[in-house]
Amino acid sequence: MRSSKIALISAFVAVAAFAAVDDPKKAEPQSADAPAHQPTAAEQKAYAAYEAYAAVGEEQAWLAQRTGKWTAVVSFSASADGAPHESTGTAEFSMDLDGHVLKQVYAGDMMGTPFTGVGYTGYDNAAKQSWYIWMDSGSSGCGTGRGTMDIAKGQIAWNCTETDPVTGRTVHKRGSEELTSDGRFVYKNYSTGIDGKEFVSLCIIYTRMGQAPGA
Repeated sequence: MRSSKIALISAFVAVAAFAAVDDPKKAEPQSADAPAHQPTAAEQKAYAAYEAYAAVGEEQAWLAQRTGKWTAVVSFSASADGAPHESTGTAEFSMDLDGHVLKQVYAGDMMGTPFTGVGYTGYDNAAKQSWYIWMDSGSSGCGTGRGTMDIAKGQIAWNCTETDPVTGRTVHKRGSEELTSDGRFVYKNYSTGIDGKEFVSLCIIYTRMGQAPGA
């Protein structure tokens, strides 16, 4: 698999080098016994950048700690003073795309209706940001986000983007997730009320299957 990544990176570098030529027609043809091309400093820099971009590092390893099956307790609130709607579900996490991306497959219910969802979370090595995309049976759209990962604290602070089905406009929300000391992880999504104050509109507490409550 590593050889295929190196080949892909080399192809990108070759394309970049070709694009840098003002007029390819002016390039002189080389004979069969001509010396092999020696990468320029710019090509070597591009190669190193692509290789670093494709690497699976500590950020991806941190996400991989969630692999396995979990139970989920979900609390959803439409307003700061409204009674929350609670439901339960199960989630299975696995690493996909050669360890680059964490995949979640969720199944449960939402206000008495069967609910399923699929999400992907990763870390962009070049942008130095976490990212996610979420799709579910409760909508025809998707939610996306970019965030800041803090491995030492076991947290990700998210900037979330989704579509408001009432107005059709894109809305931005704050989100957070944290791996707790007892082995759980908690995701929260925040909305702004009519009073302009922020409140927790969604909270999901994941507990690994087989782990006793409070253990």
